[in-house]
Amino acid sequence: MAKNKMHALKLNPNKASGWLKIGVTGKWEGHNAGMFELEERDYEQMIFNAQQRALDIVVDYEHATIYNPDKAPAAGWITLENLKVESGNLYCKILWTPTAKKHIDAGEYKYLSPVFVADSYDQVTAKNIGWTLHSVALTNKPFLSELDAITNKQPQHKEKNMPKSLQEQLDTQINHNTKLTQEVVDLKAKVTEQETIIAASHKVATDAIIEAAVTDGKLDEGQKTWAQNYALSDKQGFEDYMSTLKAKSPMSSGEMFANSENNNSAATAAINMTQV
Repeated sequence: MAKNKMHALKLNPNKASGWLKIGVTGKWEGHNAGMFELEERDYEQMIFNAQQRALDIVVDYEHATIYNPDKAPAAGWITLENLKVESGNLYCKILWTPTAKKHIDAGEYKYLSPVFVADSYDQVTAKNIGWTLHSVALTNKPFLSELDAITNKQPQHKEKNMPKSLQEQLDTQINHNTKLTQEVVDLKAKVTEQETIIAASHKVATDAIIEAAVTDGKLDEGQKTWAQNYALSDKQGFEDYMSTLKAKSPMSSGEMFANSENNNSAATAAINMTQV
């Protein structure tokens, strides 16, 4: 009996502090995608890969980012510092959106369903980087029944002998902290939206400059992709380079250029041979 009590005390701090279990070690053979097995090192690899990409992990509704990406609002976000591995399990803290909080408080959603991807590939190097955590979904039918039910309720922190005035102050501070956390989530969403708009505007302007350069004969048609990539990687360098370009002189039909700086008679003969 004492042993069970100690085990409960070990798990309670995680739940009370907002940590939610989203992964356990084990082997599963009944998934529709096939058998898979996860160990503690796989979860550590997921956290490492998330840190390398440096993007918050989305929590969506019913895996919408996979099945309906054109309409996949976030229910919450997992920041990189809110992921950890403990005793072979993967835990996270979630910053919920106001809409998701309403669903959870109303009992409309109760469980989490993580999406683990094996044999993921780095977008830049195409190197196999192993396991990644793609997303987490709010759902009522999770595949992993080993995960805990979620709750959006904050711990009350009430003590039996605490004066009422102190308890009111503590409750006020808790509500204030919750509001600040939500403001941070909303601000990050606005920043992401503005960055997307700026990037789209920059691409439209860049494409127009490149198309004009091709039309004017300053760039070849085959250089368009290179120029677009250059503009994305170094905006100022791209603009400086484009300002130096001049229209190319039209070549006479049949001209041949040898890979040499010597204008000797043999090279001249080769050129003339094409002008029969």
